[in-house]
Amino acid sequence: VETDTIFYKLTTVRVQKYRYEYIASGLDQFGVEGFIEDTYLKTKTPLNMDGRTTVDFNIVNIAGSYASNRFRIVFKAAAGPLPVTFVSVKAEQKDADVEVEWKVENESNMKQYEVEKSIDGTNFAIAGKVSAMNNGAAVYTWLDQKANDGWNYYRIRSVDINGKTQLTSVVKVLITKAKPAISVFPNPIVEGVLNLHLINQPAGKYGLRLLNPLGQVILAKQITHGDDNSTEKIKWDYKLAHGTYQLEITKPDGGISVIMVMY
Repeated sequence: VETDTIFYKLTTVRVQKYRYEYIASGLDQFGVEGFIEDTYLKTKTPLNMDGRTTVDFNIVNIAGSYASNRFRIVFKAAAGPLPVTFVSVKAEQKDADVEVEWKVENESNMKQYEVEKSIDGTNFAIAGKVSAMNNGAAVYTWLDQKANDGWNYYRIRSVDINGKTQLTSVVKVLITKAKPAISVFPNPIVEGVLNLHLINQPAGKYGLRLLNPLGQVILAKQITHGDDNSTEKIKWDYKLAHGTYQLEITKPDGGISVIMVMY
């Protein structure tokens, strides 16, 4: 509650670098804010009230440096209502990228949102910024086009016009490299659109030819594919006869893949 203090006892340390890691859950619901006080350095670090906070410190040959009561957490009443309420935050894989989405309510006097990213769940850095719309309620998205193999961790920091910040909880996404493949969907064709999906294929120009059951070319085009994954939409002519068609894909190295498409 307001004016509470948590005392920590520091013992059996030696001259070297250390890190305190604090993990809080749901404390932001009680109208208080917390600070980690270092009585030796006379510093205060804001405590993430619903997530992780780390404090790096050194032990040196000075008594105050290794005093048992060097660290404590103090709480005080939050300075008025927050300028925004986070409703939800989530992240999901989109091909080789990760899309982060957060929903807010009661949004006013906001400056921006900062997307913070980590690959270990502990050390976060700003990966992107999104300007606030100040529409009261809104949904924001940000695309991480530099997602790492393995776990990717994200959290959102809101920043109001007075510099006050608030952090969301952490969400994570596991990125695994898919096996190289070329596929189409849906198959059979639905609603006159065929999607060509290139998975971990080399970058370059790809030639596409669509042949009818008689072997006649009814569509030919060239597309440019970047690294990793991409999807090319191919519009289908409703007037074509139903049957089995061939989609020929010529790769940048001259190799050809053939996919049978039903209509």
